[in-house]
Amino acid sequence: MAKSKTDRKIFIDDVRKGKHEPLAFHAFLKYNFSEKDRAFILSKFSGLYYNYAYSFPKPSSHLIIGKHSSFTKENPDLLEEFYFLIETLRQHRGEINNFLKLNAELEHLVLSGDFERCFEILDKMDAVLGHSFHSLLCEYYINEIRGDNQANHKLLSYLNSNQASMKLLILMNLTRYRIDQNVSSLQYEGSIEQHTRLYDPIASAHYIDYIFFKFDNFNFDHQIKNYPFIIGFDSDFSVVDRYQTLKRILPIILADVTIDEEIKLKIVDTCVVQFANSKDIFWTNFRALYGKNQNIDFTDRSNFRDLQDKLVERKYKEATEHCFSVLSKHPEYSELYVPYVQAIIASNNHVSNIEFPHYHVKEILELMEEVLQKGPNYLAAREKLLKRFFMTAHFEFSTHILEFIYNEYNIAISQTVQLISFLNSAVLRYNSFKVFKNDEKLIALLQKIPHRAEQYLIRCIEGYIQPASNYLSAKIAVGYLMKKKRYSEALEFLLSIATNTSVIHTEYMRSWLKRNIVKAYALLNELGKAADIIVEDFFERGFVLEYLGVPSIFSRLQDPFETTFSHNLSIPIMLELYRQPQSVIYDAIANHLVAFGLFKPSELIAQHGENPSKYFQYFLEKCCVMENLEDSPFFKTIELLEEERIKILNYLKGNNSEKVELYNKEIRTIAQNVSLRKGLLQIHESRIYVDEAGILRTRLTHFKELYAAYDSLNDINQLHLTGLKLNTDQSITPIDSVYFFKTPIEIERLNSLDETYDHELDENAVSVPLIKYSYYLSIFGFLRDFFIKDEDYGFKGFLSMRIRHGTFSNVLRTVFEKYHLVSSKESNSNQYQEVRYWNDKLENTLDSGDLQSILKSFSSNVDIIIEDALSWLVINDSEVKPENASFDFFFSDKELFDLYRNRIGRLTNFDDFISELFKILFERLENCLSALRPRIAQILSDKFVASLHALDKQIESLNLNKGDYGLINHEILTCTTEIQVVTTKIENWFRISKNKYIERFPISLITETIVNYINQIYADALIVNKPNIEIKCNNDIKGRYFEPLGDLFINIFENILSKNKDITDGRLNIGIDIYEDELKERLIIQVGNNVSEQKDEKQMQHDVSDAKGKISRYQNGTDVAFEKGSGFIKLCKNLSVDLDRKEEYNVLPDYSEDKRRFEVKIEFKTNNFFA
Repeated sequence: MAKSKTDRKIFIDDVRKGKHEPLAFHAFLKYNFSEKDRAFILSKFSGLYYNYAYSFPKPSSHLIIGKHSSFTKENPDLLEEFYFLIETLRQHRGEINNFLKLNAELEHLVLSGDFERCFEILDKMDAVLGHSFHSLLCEYYINEIRGDNQANHKLLSYLNSNQASMKLLILMNLTRYRIDQNVSSLQYEGSIEQHTRLYDPIASAHYIDYIFFKFDNFNFDHQIKNYPFIIGFDSDFSVVDRYQTLKRILPIILADVTIDEEIKLKIVDTCVVQFANSKDIFWTNFRALYGKNQNIDFTDRSNFRDLQDKLVERKYKEATEHCFSVLSKHPEYSELYVPYVQAIIASNNHVSNIEFPHYHVKEILELMEEVLQKGPNYLAAREKLLKRFFMTAHFEFSTHILEFIYNEYNIAISQTVQLISFLNSAVLRYNSFKVFKNDEKLIALLQKIPHRAEQYLIRCIEGYIQPASNYLSAKIAVGYLMKKKRYSEALEFLLSIATNTSVIHTEYMRSWLKRNIVKAYALLNELGKAADIIVEDFFERGFVLEYLGVPSIFSRLQDPFETTFSHNLSIPIMLELYRQPQSVIYDAIANHLVAFGLFKPSELIAQHGENPSKYFQYFLEKCCVMENLEDSPFFKTIELLEEERIKILNYLKGNNSEKVELYNKEIRTIAQNVSLRKGLLQIHESRIYVDEAGILRTRLTHFKELYAAYDSLNDINQLHLTGLKLNTDQSITPIDSVYFFKTPIEIERLNSLDETYDHELDENAVSVPLIKYSYYLSIFGFLRDFFIKDEDYGFKGFLSMRIRHGTFSNVLRTVFEKYHLVSSKESNSNQYQEVRYWNDKLENTLDSGDLQSILKSFSSNVDIIIEDALSWLVINDSEVKPENASFDFFFSDKELFDLYRNRIGRLTNFDDFISELFKILFERLENCLSALRPRIAQILSDKFVASLHALDKQIESLNLNKGDYGLINHEILTCTTEIQVVTTKIENWFRISKNKYIERFPISLITETIVNYINQIYADALIVNKPNIEIKCNNDIKGRYFEPLGDLFINIFENILSKNKDITDGRLNIGIDIYEDELKERLIIQVGNNVSEQKDEKQMQHDVSDAKGKISRYQNGTDVAFEKGSGFIKLCKNLSVDLDRKEEYNVLPDYSEDKRRFEVKIEFKTNNFFA
């Protein structure tokens, strides 16, 4: 606010008396006086006070940048900060104009590869304009491209050792990861995310906004709100940096719908006036878009106009020659990159065939070609291009790479990105209409450009949408119609050119056409047709093209009650292709079934018959998996779910011979899970398991990449660059610095360390950069998530399969069912059925009504107790722990730091590092289990016992006759004893197992499992031809032999069935005797079956003799091929390798002519075999 002359005089006097130190002088001057008053006051002091007032806008050294902080008040006002920035820039017009010239020359030299002259330009920038953060970024980038890592190391060390401002050091270090060629875009984004986590999300939200604004150059959806703070906080960098901050933040502010339009208007009007004569193309475009005077000269942009004319005329070869000529001289004209590559493709050529003079530009062009062609290298090329954008984001030429990548990553191009692209474009392009709200203003500008593309756009705006004769005109027409929300017209236009090879004749043109047809259908709410195009493209291409998946489709399909398109099979397929949430895929499947009056996917088979479409096959194979169907109310048990999946797989086997083995493998997995559950019901052993090897096997590359980045961060010179936050007081020793102990210390001492401990004085402590610690947190977080949540290898998956999913409740409920004390619910209601057992047992049937009412209530009570116990098995990994959850995997900041400094930090190789992290997680799991076991053995058991006592009391109160009460009382007492025994057994489940499956199993379990499996594979063959299996073996077998022993029996049954297909109608007689010879320590499996009458006796004898020969040769170490008829060799391999019997086994085939029966005797040593 303006002050009186008296106020000015008082302030001047106070300054002369030394009452205001520099920062206070700056703050008071900034917020208490007008621009005119500030000028008057500063005229009374030396130039040093000008620097205090405007925070050294022309630093004399890089070490000065940010040293004299700009003050921003607690609740800054956007206009106030904006006006103060404009005031500063106004005073340095000359420097800004010089910067524009020098920077344009610099970008030209960077892309030309003339790095020596680049350094000359940077030196000139620093000397003439003041040292800037921008010049540091450019220097770092050039060193990186040249491969001069030592120069960058020296640069960072120089800043650190000479006490550059903390702010500059932190920003330079974050920039380092953006520019480093060896850091992927994913790793860079992760480092930014990690840095923001250092700040309190509420108290320091303005710092988080600043980091995202400054360093997340790709994502504009962070909903930044602290614009005044960002402007003020950047006002202690050079005037060059402040100018670039204005250009970067302005489009974000103007596109923000939450900012008052009057405020935006004041900002716009100020910029139009302030930069009325600026030669920066940004402000030329800004005036064209927002200014009232349309006397803007576009004649200097004729190069692009000529190119567009050639594209309109489909003169692609001439277009490539034109671009080559222009870009050879001006490689920084990045607006030409995409149309140049498109013209090369359209003229049936390749970028690699062109002798382009600028290597770095050619690399970008080649990546763009790969992306446009949508071939097998599409995803890799897109990722490389994103990394290239990150590396060059501080250069003007990167803007048009950004727009291209946004399009390819299928991110909705926001108004912010459209504005950034338009304002930074050296040409008024054909798609500039996207940012103009006023058509008349746009037409007035276009009329000054007598070129074909612009004239075609004018006709579109005026309502004359003419048929397109070329791709560029088609893009203009469709883009304009879409902007005006004339979706039906846009769709009609697109369909009209779909088969016009003059318009659409390359892959990028076809993919553009498909994407816009999909978009038009989606916006017209014809989601089924949109999905059809996406799914058809997938089947044609062989991989999913994310580019086609318009976000508006998926947002609409999140609604489970959206049934308009339920008949269309493409909907669930599309959702699966684009990895939508499981619940959304299930809703789509359920809606599709309901549309046909069906309940289960297998019921659709009758409609599709024996020759199903590839769509239906994919739907069954990929969409109708158990995970997507488990929420269905028609699969109340896992057994029903497995039965449904097996039906589907058997149907698929009959229609896709190439995938029979794949489908059989899945069936076998399901069968193994079935057997596993059966076995676990019998064997009350430890059931808690995490497949450590499986997690590492599937994620090894990911973890090794993260560890490599972690391991590389050892430079002690980077300590202060990464160990602090922007809001850390530079004058004090940072408490956020990280260290580890070379030799672990006692836990008691570790816990006693407080803020007075100085690790730098401890010879046992080693300092590390905070960024290294951040990577440790990332690796730990990823591993913890896989350890807990991975469905195949993690704790959650095994907990679900072995305990939670039916087993826990079934085992407990079975006890009460055994003694006829509980019933199940009616299938169509929540009401419990009667326990009919007692209707027949009671002498006085008149009493049964009251009894049944009590038992129904007791059934509900038992289920409530079980459900409550199941809630104990919830896994928590967040700070807010769910009530009752036993498995708490949340680690506090202190716990994570203690683990690092006392256990992890000193480890120097990947294997030790990852092994120790697993050990930590297993220790946490064991702690959770130790706390849970008493709850099972005591609390759960006591609840059941108390409920049984209450039941007994209620029944006693019915005054039944002595005989009836005695029957029921006996069952209750026996049940009370058994439930206590069972809960004790269940307690033992909650111990960590070393085995992926079960610790031990009886041999009967494996035979039941394989019979079940064979029935599922061979359409109930062993139900029709039920084998007679006799087992005389009382020993349980070690769990690790579960799968290989199963393979042995599968080989036996498959051999029998395949050799006797003509008598599998019930005439096949199979007998299996399994017994143990304890004296010889051998297990014998005797298998026999009758053979078909059609079998030739001599051939049978020959086959047996041949089999014996093969077995002998295999056992003697002679190579034997696994050719047709080699079933016995598979048995030998199974015994010697899989069951680890080595040479301690024998396989003896035989044939009895009298009985017409084939037999085989398998025997092997049982050392280390039984549990």
